[in-house]
Amino acid sequence: MRKTWELWSKLACVFLFSAGCFALADVTLQTTVTGIPATSPDDNGNPVVLDAEIIIPDLENPVPGVIWNHGFGGHKGNDRGARELLARNGYVVLSYTSRGFGDTPGQVDLMGVKERQDLIDAVDWLIDPANAIVNGAVIPDSIGQVGASYGGLHAWALARANHPAVKTVVPIATATNLYDAMVPYNVAMMVWPVGFYATGFVPEEDNYSDAFHQIVLEMLSGVNYANVQSELTARSMTGHWGDVHVPVFIIQGINDSLFPANTAMRAFNELKSRNIETRLYLGGIGHPPAVGDGPEIDRLYDEVLQWLNRQLKGAPESETPLISNSDIEVANADYVNSHWNGTVRYADAISAPGRTFYFKATSPSGGTLSTTAPLPLLTLPLPMINTYAGSGYLDEPVTSDLLQGLGLPLPNTNQIPGVLTFESAAFTSANVLDVAGIPSFSLKVISVHQLPVGVPGLLAAFQVDPKIWDVDPQGNATLISRGAYSEPVNSAPLVASPLHTTNFESFATFHKFDAGHKLRITLSTEDLPYLKPTTNPFVVTIHPGSKVTFPTGSWLSAPVQVATVPDPEPEVPPTIFEGLTNLQELIFDFLGI
Repeated sequence: MRKTWELWSKLACVFLFSAGCFALADVTLQTTVTGIPATSPDDNGNPVVLDAEIIIPDLENPVPGVIWNHGFGGHKGNDRGARELLARNGYVVLSYTSRGFGDTPGQVDLMGVKERQDLIDAVDWLIDPANAIVNGAVIPDSIGQVGASYGGLHAWALARANHPAVKTVVPIATATNLYDAMVPYNVAMMVWPVGFYATGFVPEEDNYSDAFHQIVLEMLSGVNYANVQSELTARSMTGHWGDVHVPVFIIQGINDSLFPANTAMRAFNELKSRNIETRLYLGGIGHPPAVGDGPEIDRLYDEVLQWLNRQLKGAPESETPLISNSDIEVANADYVNSHWNGTVRYADAISAPGRTFYFKATSPSGGTLSTTAPLPLLTLPLPMINTYAGSGYLDEPVTSDLLQGLGLPLPNTNQIPGVLTFESAAFTSANVLDVAGIPSFSLKVISVHQLPVGVPGLLAAFQVDPKIWDVDPQGNATLISRGAYSEPVNSAPLVASPLHTTNFESFATFHKFDAGHKLRITLSTEDLPYLKPTTNPFVVTIHPGSKVTFPTGSWLSAPVQVATVPDPEPEVPPTIFEGLTNLQELIFDFLGI
């Protein structure tokens, strides 16, 4: 049996089109399974026909069309309930199985050239006046698209394609640059790429492209990241923002562990700066642990429907109140808890007022977070060791010889921690921390960051993986966000005093620390199994002046109660995870789900 990853197709139906969120129209639907000839052959030169399904409502006049693209490893039949609900609301809905999955031949290429052409072929087929199956049921210049995760990559590909019939896209829980999302700051994620690769690959069917195999191999081995970046960026929006001319409704999870909200926030700013009509929703939906719950999903579905009605049917603002009050909507969602309290916050632009905390050493394992910078002469630097590589740091000539060449003493690695922990004082009601956006780290560090001539610079000079925690008065810590940073070996010149500043961002978060709670930040040299650690033995020292800045929520409105939400169920409904493979369950265990 073909292995597939159908979770996100199922979740799309749950988090977008929950039954009962609106009254169904009494419309007869005609569902037809068909095939769409693809322009591009498979990698062996054989013709490809996209396995497709179209749902046509029995209405007197032509209606807009919507292309529905499934998630990774899915197929045309996923999300049938969602697609039928769209059809009952006056849309012809076409879904097809992406090449390399289900009954569509070919090779998966992570939205390479052939997959992007398949999407254009699907639009052309849908609007073809000679198409006997559609038979004039579609308004030919009124096509939209909806897709989550892998389907969201299709959304962005279609947005940049400038097809004259396409009037809007809705990318959900996806990325605009696959390299930035899956290899943040040159640190490869491990859990998700392994999971996707393993659950979608069918060796006997040769359903992955050579480029896909190579990307995953290089990503997980740490070899030739330059090629990984080149290949993934070629499949992304980087360099193509100016090609987008249609309205876009971006939906992203605040606590999505695969595609953080950073990508959605940057996309919003990119499009708004080009005067493209854009809406951004951030909440508790996406890849685990962001699975969302019913009330939030119901509201989000209504917003998607109103967006399609506005863009494809010309509905006035009076009929689209949920998307007419602001360009940005944020629903609360902690990293490990998607439960919605029924409130949202609004804004029309993303701002960046910040609140800075300085790292101050008070012990070999960490210290405090202070809003005032410590005096350098009164604060010692803190070393961290790559515990993955262990004491090999002293045994490796590249690192030990360079240290001695700089006149630096060899550290006693047995006394150096792999994790530094810093904690603020308890917040008062007058100074609670309301985080809303992308935290930025600025660390003053010393590391061996230059290899001798002739040694390939493939390893990291050092790696720091931060985590952000909320600590309640009882001392219980809740993970709020995390991040990753790997400094390339050749990133700075070899100088007598190698102290330098390195800057990076962690994953976006929207979280308010209540009075009596504390902010805790851990800086770790590894975050297994979520992130791939570098195999390079290293020691890095964190010096006075290192700091982190949190954007505060002053750019958002106060919370507005828009729904009554019951207490969360003690467990996630089992139907959401029905049919998961053992590997998928293992992945969720890794992520703490």
